[in-house]
Amino acid sequence: MKSKTGIIISIVLLLLLVLLLTAFLITYLITGKSFMISFHGFNAESTSSIFDTVFSLDDVNKISLSQEYGDITIEESSDNSIRLVVYGENADQVDWDLTNQKLELQTKGKKSYFFFPTPKNKIVLYLPTSFVGQVSVKIDCGSCQIEDFLQASFSIDCGAGNV
Repeated sequence: MKSKTGIIISIVLLLLLVLLLTAFLITYLITGKSFMISFHGFNAESTSSIFDTVFSLDDVNKISLSQEYGDITIEESSDNSIRLVVYGENADQVDWDLTNQKLELQTKGKKSYFFFPTPKNKIVLYLPTSFVGQVSVKIDCGSCQIEDFLQASFSIDCGAGNV
């Protein structure tokens, strides 16, 4: 039979573990962010622009954006052109093509595992409000923010993240 001291120490350690897990749960419920995201939130998004190209509105009527790990933001353009900016660590992560008025962009990035941080890619698409085409967004892990575009149609596929 174990000594009373060993049992008391085990109970205290288990209570501390329960309190720690409860604190993480309460943090998640209040902020909506999991503790894993907040632990590696210090690396957040890449700030280096690895792709920045402007397209004429007449040249594009379909846009397809695909991202493995990172965020996609679609904002209103200040002029009558389409601008696509990708932030990341390596220009080799970006693969794009413009054929038959269809602009396709795909990025690949490293995913974060456990508490080891990896900077996320970020795609920012600037669209004029007069864009009447189709926009398709696919994200495996990340969030998608889109401003109001009344004339464009959107298709969003988000595996894990916020829309």
